[in-house]
Amino acid sequence: MKKRWIFWWICNIFWMAVFVMGTALVWLRDVDGAGVTQTPELKLIAFIVLLIAFIFPFIIQVVWLIVNLKTGSSK
Repeated sequence: MKKRWIFWWICNIFWMAVFVMGTALVWLRDVDGAGVTQTPELKLIAFIVLLIAFIFPFIIQVVWLIVNLKTGSSK
């Protein structure tokens, strides 16, 4: 069981790091890949899109947490 928890934490740290780097990229850039100057409104829209993209991995991590908790409490 310990290996599952370690892997779960490693995956959480990975997704957190990717999200933080993506957020930093969105908020610190002045011009996007298409050459459009980024205003605060456009940065907010890009951040919301990033949040929507990370909903799926978040749901998987929550389900994985519940499975780990259920299998750990049944023993």
